[in-house]
Amino acid sequence: MPKTKKKPNKKAVSRAQRPKSRHASPAPKAKKKAVKRSAPQAKARPARATTILPPRPKRPARRVAPPPLRTPRVPELEDESLEGALVKPSPAREVKARPALDATAWQKLEQAAKRQQHAALDPNQRAAIAAAVSERDSLVMLTEDARAVACYELCAPLLDQPTVVLSPLLAELEARHEALAAAQKPVTRVTSELSGPERSAALARIARGGSLLVLLCPESLADAGVQKALKKAGIALFVVDEAHCASDFSHEIRPAYAKLAVTIRALGRPPIMALTRPVTSQVLRDIEARLDLLDPVVVRAPAVRENLRIVTRLSRGEGRQASLVRSIEQLEAPGLVFCAAPHDVDSVYAALRGSGIAAHRYHSGMTPAERATELLNFTLPGSRGVMVALSAFAPGSGLLGLAETAKSNALGFGRGACKRDLRFVVHYQSPASIEQYLREIALAGADGDAATCVLFHESSHHSLHEVMLTQQRFRAAHLAELARALEAAALEGRTLTLEALALATGQSRRTTDRLTALFADAGLVSRTGGWVRVLTAATDLIEASKNLGAKLYALREGDAKRLAALASFAETENCKAGFLSRYLESSSVDWRARCDRCSACSSELSTAAPLPPRAPARRAVVQEFNVRPLPQDAAGALRVAETPFTAKLADFRRS
Repeated sequence: MPKTKKKPNKKAVSRAQRPKSRHASPAPKAKKKAVKRSAPQAKARPARATTILPPRPKRPARRVAPPPLRTPRVPELEDESLEGALVKPSPAREVKARPALDATAWQKLEQAAKRQQHAALDPNQRAAIAAAVSERDSLVMLTEDARAVACYELCAPLLDQPTVVLSPLLAELEARHEALAAAQKPVTRVTSELSGPERSAALARIARGGSLLVLLCPESLADAGVQKALKKAGIALFVVDEAHCASDFSHEIRPAYAKLAVTIRALGRPPIMALTRPVTSQVLRDIEARLDLLDPVVVRAPAVRENLRIVTRLSRGEGRQASLVRSIEQLEAPGLVFCAAPHDVDSVYAALRGSGIAAHRYHSGMTPAERATELLNFTLPGSRGVMVALSAFAPGSGLLGLAETAKSNALGFGRGACKRDLRFVVHYQSPASIEQYLREIALAGADGDAATCVLFHESSHHSLHEVMLTQQRFRAAHLAELARALEAAALEGRTLTLEALALATGQSRRTTDRLTALFADAGLVSRTGGWVRVLTAATDLIEASKNLGAKLYALREGDAKRLAALASFAETENCKAGFLSRYLESSSVDWRARCDRCSACSSELSTAAPLPPRAPARRAVVQEFNVRPLPQDAAGALRVAETPFTAKLADFRRS
């Protein structure tokens, strides 16, 4: 039996080099050879004793904080204790006490006002700025928009933290942002129109803090991202512009302003500067209570400046336009004429141009290019023209009342920068309220020189404004219909388009747009790109619409009282300035006293007041005229006579 060759002993393979499973294929030979060539063979080491280690203790599981509970949105809160329970205020940031302004600081402020093309600071502005620097609340009533804007624009660089300015006027916020950004001032703006990278950049800038002017609209202030950025940066001063919108007794109401006190407490309760225009003492007291002002510094400028002369003229019929033209011919230009409707603007504009007066016009029926051209030509330095326009404070052209869109004021004239050298303001029709009248005559004589304010009043203007206010102030039934149309969407959690809501309510798209704007201002719905989404429960939506309907009814009643007060002002034979002081309850001045600067007290103004309308000239009767007879030829056809003859009217009279 042949001997079998013994197989050579294979090198022991360590456990780590063995394949993990029997099905796994070993490494390829080429790879093994490469390993053998590259790495020298190590000597065999004696086996080590295996040590059994205790098991490693398990790492405790990471704790994840539960998400914060969100406070449910409540449309109307009537109990103050409930408000405090729902919104937990953040602790106030510690701010170093700022020293009072000395003479050098006031001199620098005057220089800054001059650089920013503001007028010289008056005592009322100085009092408002001093209160803000000393961290005190203030309630400031000024007549001019430009002076109110200067209060917070000049105060913001003096503070170490952002100054927040809340205003319902989107067009005005955009104009201020563009002007300050062009002057390289630290300013940012967050409105409902911003989205995407622009909004993110604005929030990041707010969070960095510092001396910054933050321009916000009420809808943006309610946003969680905006509130988070403001809490991180801190607020040195909270400015509430158009603060009379928070009062139920005012002629302009914004539902979002009713919840400002709760929001400001949640932001750390910074000092508040409430800016308003001429309003009654009742509205001022209501503003102080609604905004929860703590021992505020009350600054109240005179409603009518000393350099203004007030003239009222009772006019009837078509002679009012002739009286207007002759009055403007007697007054010094430049000036401003306010009308109630676009067709009145065109009619007065044509009459002035026909009389050889350089006139301009501005109303909503014009294209944006036409309005910009007319405005530029009127505001040029040295221009002596007359602007005929709709008012930005009137209900039909941008008054920020209940259910008014915030950007409609761009179609009216009077807000923002205006000529400071206006020598007269004429009202072709009576305005809708004394508050509106005071804001419009404040545009005259802003440079401090003498100016004249002429009011043409007619009893029919009362009915005209009643019709216009009826179109602007919605009824409670309109709100109820919209709430019922949104109720199904609230239950199902879906969004609707404005067109679908218009079909469901039976209203036009424009009316539906304004109604949803009112609901959005109250925090009941959100509007994005023509889509409407309900933010509250269905029951809260119905209840909130009832509350808004009650406010609407009270506003309509107040409109009737304000119209009656304006008619009494125009028809009274007593002092006009005293009547205005009594209406506003601004002082204890005897309303029967003489001021010598109104048509009821000054003989110079009263003699020029009547101006009876000039009778239209009748065209004389034509006594002689040319006649071309049309004789017939032989064929019976008519032919024109070659030579006409002159006839007299007496030849055609019967004997």
